[in-house]
Amino acid sequence: MLALISLCSVGYMLIFGVFAFRDYSIIFDGGLRIWHGQIPYRDFFLPLGPMVFYLQAFFDLLAGPNIRAMQLHAGVINAIVLCLFFLYARRNIPTWIALVLTGVLHFCYYGATVNPWYNHTALFFYFIGQVALWNALDDDEFVPVSCLIFSGVCAALAVFSKQDIGGLAAVFMGSQLLFFGRRPLKESMIYAGSGLLTAGILVAYFQMHGDFGYWFNYGQPPHNIREDRLAGLLDKDVLKHDVRWNMLLAVPLIFLCLQDYRKSAWWRFFKILGLIGMSIVIGQTSGQPEWTVYFFLPWGALFLIELISDNPRLELNSSARRAICLLVGWIVFIYGTSIFPFHAVKAYFSRALTPLPSGVYARMRYKPEVADGIEKIRKELRLHPGAPGTSWFLNMSEYSFIYADLNVQPPRQTHLWYHTHVTLFDKDYAAFKERLRRKEFDYILLQEMASGTPPPEFRGYLESLGYRPVLIVPTPKSERGSLYDLSVYKRQL
Repeated sequence: MLALISLCSVGYMLIFGVFAFRDYSIIFDGGLRIWHGQIPYRDFFLPLGPMVFYLQAFFDLLAGPNIRAMQLHAGVINAIVLCLFFLYARRNIPTWIALVLTGVLHFCYYGATVNPWYNHTALFFYFIGQVALWNALDDDEFVPVSCLIFSGVCAALAVFSKQDIGGLAAVFMGSQLLFFGRRPLKESMIYAGSGLLTAGILVAYFQMHGDFGYWFNYGQPPHNIREDRLAGLLDKDVLKHDVRWNMLLAVPLIFLCLQDYRKSAWWRFFKILGLIGMSIVIGQTSGQPEWTVYFFLPWGALFLIELISDNPRLELNSSARRAICLLVGWIVFIYGTSIFPFHAVKAYFSRALTPLPSGVYARMRYKPEVADGIEKIRKELRLHPGAPGTSWFLNMSEYSFIYADLNVQPPRQTHLWYHTHVTLFDKDYAAFKERLRRKEFDYILLQEMASGTPPPEFRGYLESLGYRPVLIVPTPKSERGSLYDLSVYKRQL
């Protein structure tokens, strides 16, 4: 069964992993830079944790920097999470229900994005640390020290993948030890100590090589502060239509109606509420929330089934227990299929999209005019006589794969993405413009991001330095107007 789950996970990514979404190229770019030996926060700048880039660099090492490495990354990580869920779920529910919920988790996790994503990396480290902890706490025994250390390390790695998700995960796991551990103080101290030690080692390493303290400060100046987004939690439309809020109200009522106040019942109730709470907060603080937050669905269904079927007051026979499993599993499946973003499957079968014929992103599907534009960019850049591996062009667009197509190392001390107050700040923008004065790049690929970055005056600044647009092509955002078209600027000698 584990082999089947793994094969289906990897096979799904290899087949349907052709959905080209602009933000995924950030992951390809970061992995490529580490593959070239660059170090985060010194050779390239990002306000997030670098774990997803190290994972991508590992798969680049296995398959080369290409789309196959991206697909393997998503498929293997997805398979690990699905197998862990299946092994954990089948302890207390029928195997076939565990398998159905595993399928739901697939589409609540990497089945939606089919590309590596930093949100999913943070959830990956959370899941593997959390399942280890749940296995120990479910037995109501002393949690082994090795398990506590492992979970603490995973919590730290989750924080260094995505700060908001990792922070919530670390607090949630720590609260479980405080409320349900046999030795709450000792176990919490070991867990927290191992996490803090891991975080301290990572901070020391990156601070030794670069300006880690400046870049890794998500939610603090000069970055966008996202505390104001939490006000959206109380939006009446969200409260009315969001299944998470409905469950947050329904589950306590179910718990009270069951009138089972044993420690095991409180434990399952706590896990459901904690997962829903994490999902609700993440939905406000993380980008692309619809592809991230529904991870709680299969887990919540599992614990709800256990909560009901294990109730001593109901005196359920095996047939009734199977009926409960079927009902909850069916509700989750039906609801899940209504919210799953099937962009990857639609992109694979869409006749309006065409695959790239060559390059490291071959088979990725774009609109015909976009694919044609990518070929025009490659043709123009191949006219450059620069030596392979040298940095003679700067990519300020989503086409990070062109670096690998032309065997060009991404230039050091540049940014991953160019979003105002997200990855590019006033101080850095001024330093960046000053660097361009040195005219070290013969070509610059410029695409304005959704935030209006760089500002319109930047084009005039490039022209004042002697750069002229030699090619303008549409991008995947072209349906939103020419604002998002990509310009190829060439330095005129």
